[in-house]
Amino acid sequence: MNFKSYFKNNPINLSDKEILAIKVGGLITAARFHSNLSQADLAKKINTKQPSIARAEKGEITASLEFLSKIAKAVNTELILYFGFMKNNTKD
Repeated sequence: MNFKSYFKNNPINLSDKEILAIKVGGLITAARFHSNLSQADLAKKINTKQPSIARAEKGEITASLEFLSKIAKAVNTELILYFGFMKNNTKD
C-alpha cells in the first residue's frame, strides 16, 4: 500500500496532543535505536515495562517530562527543550 497517497486522499484530522505524542514517540524510538536497545532493554533501564515504551513510541500516550528525562539518562544523553524561535540561539 502506498501510504503517502492514501493519506493524501484520506486526510486525518489529529489534535495537537495527538501530533505531539506521535512526534515524541518518534524521538523515543530514534533514541532507543541510536543506543542499540530493545524496548525491553530500555524499559528495564528506566524501571518500567516494555508495553509502556511501545505505547509511547506509537504515540498512544503523551510521555511526561519525567519519562523523557529517564529515557535521556538511560541512553546517555540529555533532554533539551526549547521553543522554535530559540533554536538559532541555543548554545551547545
